[in-house]
Amino acid sequence: MNWKRSRICGPRNECWRGNNEAEQVVEALLRESAFAFKEKGNYLRGLCPQCGKPELLVRKSMPWQVMCSREVNCGYRESVRNLLPDLFSDFARRYPPTEKEPFATADAF
Repeated sequence: MNWKRSRICGPRNECWRGNNEAEQVVEALLRESAFAFKEKGNYLRGLCPQCGKPELLVRKSMPWQVMCSREVNCGYRESVRNLLPDLFSDFARRYPPTEKEPFATADAF
């Protein structure tokens, strides 16, 4: 059986998915007005929903978790999957299996 991995996981179980998916998540976060994200180098910076300070950040190359940089005073941390559930739902329709890639849905998940 030919197994093809859709992502590569690092030593701390951090996963690097395809660039196209990361770009879609970054674009969706920029459209989300509640966070008022702005691009700052390799990160998006925005308003933290918990403390209200402009300290919310997410890495553009791996935008799978947003967190407040005020770790001691605030500590807000949330998965993008929880913040934008529509972006991660209905994988079967967005990534249908094909004859060439029968596991496309599972790989996208």
